[in-house]
Amino acid sequence: MKGKNNLSLLEYISFKVGCMYLSDLRCNSHLYNIQHELRSIDPYDYCLKEWNDAVNYITGKDVSFDNSEKALEFLINL
Repeated sequence: MKGKNNLSLLEYISFKVGCMYLSDLRCNSHLYNIQHELRSIDPYDYCLKEWNDAVNYITGKDVSFDNSEKALEFLINL
């Protein structure tokens, strides 16, 4: 499933935050901007797997959620 503009969730966040590389999403200096952009995303625009992958990629933690809303809330409240 592809969300906004046929980008994956991580690609979309990276684009909106202005990261040159996807790996830049792991930098703490981008966290505020990531959280700001996440507030404008409908959790159901992307599948649960993409949300779980985004949480794992951005945080570096092996965390899993049973619905997209919880994953989004977790990222917003880091």
